[in-house]
Amino acid sequence: MHVRTIKEFYDRETGIVRHVGDEFEAGDARVASLVSSLYGRLVELVADKPTTRPKQAARSTRKKVIDG
Repeated sequence: MHVRTIKEFYDRETGIVRHVGDEFEAGDARVASLVSSLYGRLVELVADKPTTRPKQAARSTRKKVIDG
């Protein structure tokens, strides 16, 4: 699951400090423990970004008319 830090904390599992706004991947059990922490809610879930490419605009098939 992809989560975003909403409260700064020391991550014992990785050994680093998670600052507000940091995003990282974590397992379901880990996310559950961070959401229901003794110190309050530490992370929030981030919606997964779509992996598809945006559609390309249709090209015109008309030829340019040049006056002159």
